Amino acid sequence: MERGGGANDLVCSRTLRYTPHMTVEIGKLEIDPAQLPLTGSSPYWDSWHLFVVEETQGGAAETRLWIYVCVSRSHPGVVSNFNLRSRNINGGGSCYMDSEKQLVVGSESGTYGVVDPAYRDRFAALIADVLQSQGEEITGSRGVD
Repeated sequence: MERGGGANDLVCSRTLRYTPHMTVEIGKLEIDPAQLPLTGSSPYWDSWHLFVVEETQGGAAETRLWIYVCVSRSHPGVVSNFNLRSRNINGGGSCYMDSEKQLVVGSESGTYGVVDPAYRDRFAALIADVLQSQGEEITGSRGVD
């Protein structure tokens, strides 16, 4: 599944807080398994894969959250890579595999803010399922601060 928005037109910093009625889905993943393991001790600085979360409104006031992950050194770079609108981005962070081969989604974006832990857990589980279906050895998933 692929989604995209348009030109980068606004940069903002927000915090996405948990609401039980939001649908969480994958927008698009461009993950390089060779660069997925964390290369240092800091997920903020040492993860090659970054993510952003796009928030959209569906019918009947339904809110959908879409995660986009790619190799990038900045969160605006992720937005640009997927041709998203910055005004629809509501948080970001890092995506990596830890030393126990768990898929981890967490940290923060200095540009777009943080994503509530409940959503990070759900996004991590979705991404882990996709990677496992592609033959990657993933032992579990978790969201972190």
